[in-house]
Amino acid sequence: MKTAFQKKKARRQQKILAEYQKLIAVPGAMKTACGAIIMKKFGISKSTLDNIKKGVPA
Repeated sequence: MKTAFQKKKARRQQKILAEYQKLIAVPGAMKTACGAIIMKKFGISKSTLDNIKKGVPA
């Protein structure tokens, strides 16, 4: 059973991952630039983004 905070965090991580995958799917997209856009938009660090991409709870 998840707490309200855990559910909210999981939804946010899913949103971040979906947005990242959407940017990467564009032909010619650079992963570094896409990551930078996501980090700026959501106010997260590179390590947090990497953990979200790996599926590790951050």
